[in-house]
Amino acid sequence: MPIQDDFRNLVRRIRGARKLVDMSESRDVVTTIIKDPTLFSDIQYLANGSYGTVYTARYLNQFLVVVKVLNGKEWLSEKDEKEFFFNEVSSMMSIQGHENILPILGALPFDEQFPPEWKVSADGNPCQPHAIVMPMMPNGTLEDLLERNKKEGKKIPLQRQFEIALNICEGMTWVSSRNVLHRDLKPENVFFDKHWISKIGDVGMARLSSGDQPNIEEENLHWWTAPEVILRSKNLSSKIDVYSCGILLWQLFTDTCTNDLLEKVFPSEFTMNYHENIVAGKRPPIDPDHPYITDSPSLRDYPQISTIIEKAWSNDPEQRPTFEQLVQQLKET
Repeated sequence: MPIQDDFRNLVRRIRGARKLVDMSESRDVVTTIIKDPTLFSDIQYLANGSYGTVYTARYLNQFLVVVKVLNGKEWLSEKDEKEFFFNEVSSMMSIQGHENILPILGALPFDEQFPPEWKVSADGNPCQPHAIVMPMMPNGTLEDLLERNKKEGKKIPLQRQFEIALNICEGMTWVSSRNVLHRDLKPENVFFDKHWISKIGDVGMARLSSGDQPNIEEENLHWWTAPEVILRSKNLSSKIDVYSCGILLWQLFTDTCTNDLLEKVFPSEFTMNYHENIVAGKRPPIDPDHPYITDSPSLRDYPQISTIIEKAWSNDPEQRPTFEQLVQQLKET
């Protein structure tokens, strides 16, 4: 599917601006490299993410964009880190073109002209990071929506829940078809554009799927992490993302924000040792008689959704459906 028309003008301007170079001749994937960081203005801190610090900025004094300044890889030399960065950008660009994937507008290799705040790591140490540029999503994330609804005492309508679930699974079907693993699929990485179409973000932080790739970093292990990742399996597949999607779908259909998932759904003793509990098969409540389910109209009235979720978060990767199968199952519900 084509990238949304909303982004076409911005992409053209980025690729046509001065001091840009198209990397298509030297790499298999077309990648726009933004060589002049001074083209960004009105830079504002937005948030810290799993892979770096996020800022909003104006590009060419006109377009509102998001700049993600990536965490440096301390275990890599400067040369290797730059190569790692370009490999990651190539991975990002290989999955562009689907309406449920957050577009990548360009890449910013480290430059001494970076704003001072970009050259300081989260722990306060000087660094030489690289960055990526993405469009601003005006309606925030699924996590934002869940938290806002909690404060306002609202629930996402059933039809809207299905639309979001299908958007996510269709986007992830595309990602997995490109042999890419997301590794960090969760509500805060599902964005909404101005038309409320779901866009999966942070896919570019994934590595191309292969048997000898390194496992996800320790600090990025969480309740959405599949058991085989925690166990450091070397034979990872898109089924790790299906597991994450199972937890995400439970949150979506029960209207549970992440804070409530961590503080209310799981007893404190489970949260303290969640790695062991995930491997042991501990999951959010799915029994139809559990108060969390009886208070959730979607799972209460459509038990087949619970069945879909249970299969998705199975401890055994072979028992989990593919994303293509998830799409079909949701459509048949």
